[in-house]
Order: sequence, then structure tokens, then C-alpha cells
Amino acid sequence: MKQLTVRGLGDDLTSAIRRLANRDGTSLNRAAVKLLRRGAGLEDGQAADTVGS
Repeated sequence: MKQLTVRGLGDDLTSAIRRLANRDGTSLNRAAVKLLRRGAGLEDGQAADTVGS
């Protein structure tokens, strides 16, 4: 598995990642990866080249 450093997330995105991690009882990393996959359209059979809705 690859590692990636992401800078400049901002307070609102950081808070959203923390909320998701707390809600799901997971790490910040897992929550961030979940949001990235969702945003990239890689969940629920969405096309891999679709970003957002």
C-alpha cells in the first residue's frame, strides 16, 4: 500500500474527517481514505474516472 502526504486540508475538512472517524470508531487515516475513495467515485460501483456527483 502506498503512502501519500496531503497538505492544506483546512479546518472544515479536518473536522469532517475527525467526525467520520469518531462516528465509525476508526482511525483518522481510514476515515480520510474512505472520504477520498467516495470523492473519487470508487465506491458503490461508480465509474473510476468520476469525481464528485
